[in-house]
Amino acid sequence: RSAAAARRGRRAGVPDRAGGVDERREARQGELRPRAIEAEVDPVVLTLTLGAGHYTLDALQQYMDALSRSRNFKLVVFLTKDRGFLAYMPSWAAKTVLNTPNMGAEFVTVINDGDPNKLFQYPSVVRKALSTRSTHAEALREMIQRNVEALVVTDETNQLKGIAEREQILSRMMLALTEK
Repeated sequence: RSAAAARRGRRAGVPDRAGGVDERREARQGELRPRAIEAEVDPVVLTLTLGAGHYTLDALQQYMDALSRSRNFKLVVFLTKDRGFLAYMPSWAAKTVLNTPNMGAEFVTVINDGDPNKLFQYPSVVRKALSTRSTHAEALREMIQRNVEALVVTDETNQLKGIAEREQILSRMMLALTEK
């Protein structure tokens, strides 16, 4: 796939020739979902399947570089083989790990081998996700505690449902105050 397709964050249905990176543009869900123009404001998320065994360091670095050109590239999300949520990390942290000599290759091996305990040892890897039933206040508290601008949202079956962004949550809360 082209770098332009990677920047747009379209979902890949099957592993691609560049190393099997599976990225998607996720919509916000439930209480955390504002209506927006998709091309302009939706967050871009790179999803990687732990234990898939087909990622390469070069391909992941290329995707990270391409996706990083978008100000909407927020997170790298790690999924189980059955597509359940496992963990995430901010895109800047994943890019740093991948571009650090020796650490990048080791990180790709951990992803390919599928050992979640080794993945959890990397800095900035977060295992906790917001529920689709979470309130705006709960989301903001979590963002402040973790010092992040976006969080993963999952449903009751632990499936990835979207991304909650600080700016969007604050905007909705402010609008709600003006409507009272």
